[in-house]
Amino acid sequence: MSKASILQKAKDLLSRIEKVALSVEGVKLSAEGKLMDGTMVATPDDAFAVGSELYVVVEGAEPTPAPDGEHTLEDGTIVIVSEGRITEIKPVEAGKEEQELSDVLAQLSERISALEAANTAQTAELAAAKTEAETAKTELASVKGQLEASKAEVLKLSKMPASKSVKDEKINLQKEKEKEAPKKSFSQMTYLERIIAQSK
Repeated sequence: MSKASILQKAKDLLSRIEKVALSVEGVKLSAEGKLMDGTMVATPDDAFAVGSELYVVVEGAEPTPAPDGEHTLEDGTIVIVSEGRITEIKPVEAGKEEQELSDVLAQLSERISALEAANTAQTAELAAAKTEAETAKTELASVKGQLEASKAEVLKLSKMPASKSVKDEKINLQKEKEKEAPKKSFSQMTYLERIIAQSK
């Protein structure tokens, strides 16, 4: 770039600044806002809108036109300024908030699915335990029935007279042994046999 073109650009900028400075004096600002960096901005219109003039407000100084470029308000709204006027307003990115909400909902959904699966497993275990308990109950009732039947049989048998008494059987057994055993003389008997023979 030549010196002349640079000088011309500087003159143009200076004249624009002077025009804006003259128009700013006595401007009544209505809508105010704060940028992310804490800078106060304002417009003479009721709200920030495309075509509205935007000024930087510094306490104790006259408002100055906002520099060209993107300015982000505290709420995330982006205001694009060109030659001291708002040319575009980009609202807060709803997509980001929607994505965060979607992520939270997905996490909650996963947690609910895990809890449902655990609940289903516990329900199945409980049903199996109930079935086992019912089976054990049935088996116990069957054993009790058999025990009662055995008791009744024992009671019935205990009331019946024995066909042969134990005493009679013992005597008969002794007699049979005596018949089978040859008679010995006392001198031929062993000591034990002598004692048995004397006890008769």
